[in-house]
Amino acid sequence: MLIGRGPEIEMLIWLVRTDPVRGGVLLLSGDPGIGKTALLRAAESAAVAGRRRVLSIVGVEAEAMFPFAGLHQLLRPVLNASARLSETQRDALLGAFGLATQSRPDPFLIALAALELITVIADEEPVVILADDVQWLDPESHETLTFIARRITPDLPIVIIAAARIGHTGPLIDADFPNLVVKSVDDDAAEQILRAHAPHLTDTERRRVHREALGNPLALRELPAVVRRSPGQRSPSLTDRLERAFAGRIVELPPPTRDAVLIATIDPVGKLTEILAATSVLRGAAVSADVLEPAESAGLLCVTEGRAEFRHPLIRSGILQSESMIRRQAAHGALAEVLTSQPYRQTWHQAQSIIGPDDAVADRLEANATIALARGAVMAAINDLERSAQLSSSSGSRGHRLLLAAEHAFDLGRADIVTDLLAAATRTELSEHDTARLEWLREIFNDGVPGDAVRVFELCDVALRSAAGHDADLALNLLLGASLRCWWADTGPAARTRVITVTRGLTACEDDPRYLAILAVAEPVLCARTVIDSLGKFDPAGIADGDALRLLTMAAHAVGDEPTAADFLAGAEEILRHQGRLGLLSQVLSMAVMVNLTLGNLDRASAAAEEGIRLAVETGQPIWRTGTTACESVHQA
Repeated sequence: MLIGRGPEIEMLIWLVRTDPVRGGVLLLSGDPGIGKTALLRAAESAAVAGRRRVLSIVGVEAEAMFPFAGLHQLLRPVLNASARLSETQRDALLGAFGLATQSRPDPFLIALAALELITVIADEEPVVILADDVQWLDPESHETLTFIARRITPDLPIVIIAAARIGHTGPLIDADFPNLVVKSVDDDAAEQILRAHAPHLTDTERRRVHREALGNPLALRELPAVVRRSPGQRSPSLTDRLERAFAGRIVELPPPTRDAVLIATIDPVGKLTEILAATSVLRGAAVSADVLEPAESAGLLCVTEGRAEFRHPLIRSGILQSESMIRRQAAHGALAEVLTSQPYRQTWHQAQSIIGPDDAVADRLEANATIALARGAVMAAINDLERSAQLSSSSGSRGHRLLLAAEHAFDLGRADIVTDLLAAATRTELSEHDTARLEWLREIFNDGVPGDAVRVFELCDVALRSAAGHDADLALNLLLGASLRCWWADTGPAARTRVITVTRGLTACEDDPRYLAILAVAEPVLCARTVIDSLGKFDPAGIADGDALRLLTMAAHAVGDEPTAADFLAGAEEILRHQGRLGLLSQVLSMAVMVNLTLGNLDRASAAAEEGIRLAVETGQPIWRTGTTACESVHQA
């Protein structure tokens, strides 16, 4: 029974037990130990009593580097229902978990599949999703959970209750969902908790615990032991005092148990067989399953169904802070030795066991990035490449890997990450080819500076060198960036002519949609006839590449051929929506507003503007959000 939490529990019961069920999202935020997890457990009990299907997810700080680990934890009990999804969505979702072969599914397609799976379950019985410590979720799972939460409507029988620590950020935490701030219990409730858990304190000790606990329920339970052990000491913060309270118990454990607990701390999976095997490696001698019993008796963790789980996240962080870096690295190395059948996790732990450089591990981390990309885990790939760069002994290799990471960050629309990675790459010795890629990456988030013809000439020069180096793909990307500068700003006729001249030199690329888009965007008047004639060679119905259709739409729209643009637009929107490529879809919808306005399709223009703005915000593309908003303003006028 929770003491002093009557109003909070009433709200949670109302949320999960309303009949008929109304979909909704609620964020519980508060300090560590304030009782968020206990409230989630109360919500779970109420949901089960109300015959709701409960799906749970708990963020673990050490697990944040493993892609879709949290989402797999959430959906594992219902994955058998994935057979009811479309083949595209099923393959994307199972591929994200490494359970099916899938060629780099778009992260938003995975999110759509997860939403559809939960909706299928909710059609049979209402679903309550309980998410604890969302600040520690891996980025992919955090984004997916936010994606799902944004699409919950009152008539959808899905409720999400998420808990997060105050002071952290993240997609779900920063979204504008209802937020219940869990505060300290009042003095009467604090006294009840203290008498229930520490009845033998003296009056002086009781007053000190009251003073230091500040109404925090976990502190009221754990600080009495600290007060008795060290009556004259006080740590600077409440969280620090709690972590030290848990860490103090570690010192009292037998050495084998302490080693096993350390392994459990850095192993987010918590599988008992792994923990025991790695502990044996760390100690150089075999240990048995009873090695963790002293830790269970000390209230640090519990072992159930072959897994070790800590009673509270602060226990994990307290243990990590109490151990030296050498001990932590040795534990990572021990885990790496036993994870021979899981190369992805093995490599990650190897990377944590060294300071570097180590080119062999760096190469394996780059291979990890390829695996992550194949599963649609772009942020995990970026993290792997960053760590790989840190462990690379060659300056050129470091720069190359940082640029690879920046390209993937661009795919996510993360201008902030791209900027940081490029800044780091400029401090390395780049090859001529990587220098060209650096120039392109610097350009892709730039929407033009009025009259900046100098930059257009620079991009054209780099494109020429790239083409001479047999990288026409990079050359086209650079020229597309240059043409967009000509579109967004007045760069003058000389700069536009330079873009067209260099582009026409790439005669082998005339059938590439980027080629036509560059001509149309850089010189929409002078190149109109060439572009319109060339567009006639493309059959929208025969093109399965949504991005190619997007570029052809851009070319037709730029030269004012709106009927042709509409033909390509319809195919681009359908394919990108089906593939879950919402970042590109937001750009297509922005063009759809002006195309439909010109053709007099006002309802379509309005619908495209509404969805386009929402997707541009969700996918982190402020330029396209602004463009779509401007188009919508024209409509409203």
